[in-house]
Amino acid sequence: AYGGDNAIRSLRVRTPITTRLLTYTHRVAVGVVGRGALGADHGIGVAGRAARAVSMFDQRGCVSPHVLYVEEGGKVEPAEWARVLWNALADLEVELPVGQLRSGEASAVHQMRGMAEVREASGAGTRDFYETPGFATVIFEPELDFTVSCLSRVVYVKPIRNWEVVPEVLDGVKQHLQTVALEGLGPRRKTLAEMLGQMGVTRITSFEKAPWPPPWWHHDGSSVLAGMVRWIDLEGEGD
Repeated sequence: AYGGDNAIRSLRVRTPITTRLLTYTHRVAVGVVGRGALGADHGIGVAGRAARAVSMFDQRGCVSPHVLYVEEGGKVEPAEWARVLWNALADLEVELPVGQLRSGEASAVHQMRGMAEVREASGAGTRDFYETPGFATVIFEPELDFTVSCLSRVVYVKPIRNWEVVPEVLDGVKQHLQTVALEGLGPRRKTLAEMLGQMGVTRITSFEKAPWPPPWWHHDGSSVLAGMVRWIDLEGEGD
């Protein structure tokens, strides 16, 4: 069963104790862009890959990034790269048009844009990038706490001074954090992956692979098929 925490909790209560219930609760994904990816091409390459990860399934999958944490100190600073990302998202709307949105979903996008504009006008350092009638939206925000997107290709870009702050920043969402895409970290990638794994993250990948976990992946840390198999042990030689 797939669903939000409340839906899964309701199913568990109604499921007989003798019935095995396989559940997958609410999960989210983020991305981390190291300064190594913001070099000679000014982050255009990684922006294209990140944009595709965001656009695929219109962020409705647990593998779809809500927030991208971008390391300072590259040839392109995070606020500048946010515009590069938006350009990539806008270009993808031609190749991969946004799916049909219900009125409430479209309204949520407009509300999130409006809130970002208010914060930008207040001098909070927020910047937002979008064009109507498109839905692709990038919100650059200095506040580092994880922010849940309203989906439909609305993604946050947040600056970090270095990769070491990532586990602390994500601590508040660790119970629901599943997939983290890492790029531009070089040899630091393994160290950060270990730190994320200790937090409970079960999938660490790249932007290119983020939307497409392999069939044999360990969904939420467990084999996808193992829970569906009931083993029978026949012991001894018999007569």
